[in-house]
Amino acid sequence: MLEKLKTGARRPLARFLVSIGAVGLALLVREAMTSALGPDFPEYLLFYPTVMIVALLAGLWPAVTSIVVAAAMILVFWLIPGRAPLLQIGTSDFVGLVLFVVVCGFLTAVAESYRRSRQKAAAYDKEQAQRQTQEALRQQAELLKLSFGAIIVWRIDGGIESWNRGAEELYGYSEDEAHGKSLNELLKAPRPDR
Repeated sequence: MLEKLKTGARRPLARFLVSIGAVGLALLVREAMTSALGPDFPEYLLFYPTVMIVALLAGLWPAVTSIVVAAAMILVFWLIPGRAPLLQIGTSDFVGLVLFVVVCGFLTAVAESYRRSRQKAAAYDKEQAQRQTQEALRQQAELLKLSFGAIIVWRIDGGIESWNRGAEELYGYSEDEAHGKSLNELLKAPRPDR
């Protein structure tokens, strides 16, 4: 499921919609916890992990979007009559909201740095695997060239690509002379009808 989320998070619009949906889900969970635990449950407590998860899976700008949406939801939550009248909201609440935005911004920066370093590490690992594969193929090609049996590699629509030492000894042509020519042309063999 995590792979599916990551794949979906690669699409730009989907990433932003998922980030907004995640904040909405966090608000629903917060409302459920408030009804179970009482009205003193902090407004933005569940938004921290939500922003962190969005930052890790969707990237920097969807995480910034989730921070803005979460802060807007908190402000709207304060304006809902009967919840927490705006007149009862103190300076400490606004300072808490500003700290929420700052801490979420820091978490987003850390998550984005981690995500980018993970991408670089994956690209480096892929490059190393390709180098190892190429080196193994090169070593195998060198072993084939040292073989005493004639080993010839050619393309059907092209000429000879590889001509080893056994082919040189058997047919008398060096690899440079054979490279690029057709086998029939090089060995002066009659072409088959088909």
